[in-house]
This record gives sequence, structure tokens and C-alpha cells, in this order.
Amino acid sequence: MFGSIVTITQEQVWILGFLFLVVFALFFLFKRPMYILTFDEDTAHVDGLPVRVMSMLFNVLTGVAIAMMIPIAGALLISAIMVLPAAISMRLGKSFNAVILISVVIGMIGMMSGLTSSFYLDTPPGATITLVFIALFLVINLIKRIVILVQRKQRLK
Repeated sequence: MFGSIVTITQEQVWILGFLFLVVFALFFLFKRPMYILTFDEDTAHVDGLPVRVMSMLFNVLTGVAIAMMIPIAGALLISAIMVLPAAISMRLGKSFNAVILISVVIGMIGMMSGLTSSFYLDTPPGATITLVFIALFLVINLIKRIVILVQRKQRLK
């Protein structure tokens, strides 16, 4: 459940770097097809995209990334890194590209602030990073609700 991100080896860094390059290249090569596939498989199939192959490759790549990260970060942190930045960015972004960019920024902010907090508070890094992501999610949701309430009140005036 818990790994230790601070005990990462040089070999793991190289493997993660290679994995990052592969994911980065595939993202830019297949961004549009994956966008279509993500939102509607039938449309992707009609457009002539190899839906089954793309889904399989996406699942394999995700599985490899998770398998590489479990000894480093643990299942809890991996879940938090994969789900919470995306959930936060979907609350803030208005387009697919904005959601992707915001997710990356939120991910970096959460990781760096979690690691820094972990160092100064002498707490486990994985759990601290997860708590930072949860706190960010709660704060963003609270701010979003306040903004919606203010907008409703302004419309009623």
C-alpha cells in the first residue's frame, strides 16, 4: 500500500525517464485520436480508428506505468497521482487541452508541496502527498461552489 518515493534508485529514475519519454511522444502523436476514443468509442470506430488496438495499448501503457511506480510510491500514492489531479483539473478546465495542462501543473504542485511538507514535518512522503492532493481537491471544490453561488445571486439581482 505504501512505498517510499525517497528511496528511489538510479535505475528506477532512468526507467521512469524512459517511460516519460514514451508517454510524452505517444501523447503528442495520438492526442486527437485518444480524445475521440475517450469520449465516444462509436465515433472513434466510425472515424476509422483502431479502437480495440488503441484501448489495448492505452491499458498496457497504464499498467506498465503503475507496475513501475508501485515499489517507488505505493498503491495509495499512485491512485492519488492518477485520479486527483485529473479530478481537480476537470473542475477548473473548460477544454480538453486546458484540463491536460492544469492536471500536469496540479500534479507537480501536489508532488512538490507534498514532498516538501513531508521533509519538514517528518511524515511519510506518500501519505503526505496524498493528503496534499485531497486538500487541493477540497479547496478547489469549495471555491468552485462559492463562485457558483455568487454567480447565481448576481443573476437573481
